[in-house]
Amino acid sequence: MALVPRFGARLQERTGPRLPVGAGLGLIGAGLLLVSTADAGTPYAVYALYLLVLSVGTGLCAPALTLTVVAELPAHQAGLGSGLNTAAREIGAALGVAVVGTVLASRFHGDPRDPAQIAAFTDATGGGAAHGGRGAAAGLGRRGGRVPEHRAEGVAHGPGPGCSAHRRGRMLAL
Repeated sequence: MALVPRFGARLQERTGPRLPVGAGLGLIGAGLLLVSTADAGTPYAVYALYLLVLSVGTGLCAPALTLTVVAELPAHQAGLGSGLNTAAREIGAALGVAVVGTVLASRFHGDPRDPAQIAAFTDATGGGAAHGGRGAAAGLGRRGGRVPEHRAEGVAHGPGPGCSAHRRGRMLAL
């Protein structure tokens, strides 16, 4: 995940945010689907590969999403927008884990070592990941509108008139 954001930012500069965000969300969905198939007998190297797919997806879409948020703000508010974007992402992740954990704990009745219950849980998790993957695929096909202008031209890493995607009018609103 440390190396992929640079590639994602360059890809966004060439193609706009739709491709890195869609591909990243697709890889996140695929990674979650792969992780849902892991069990106690899964070798660690295979599990690490599944997590790598998940991390590559996150690394692809995170810079594009952040840059799209910051690019819509005036230059003097870019720092505030970036901070709020990061805070919202962290709060969403924490709440997501807490809510899913609470729902699973409240619905689970039985022995967590029972193979039938483990299989049912794995199937349900895989089904949820498949729905997420279909949502990402639908997002790739969505037509975005053109962002009228980049107001964050003064931002050091924000796209401005010198950005090739900006010149071609390819920065798309998600």
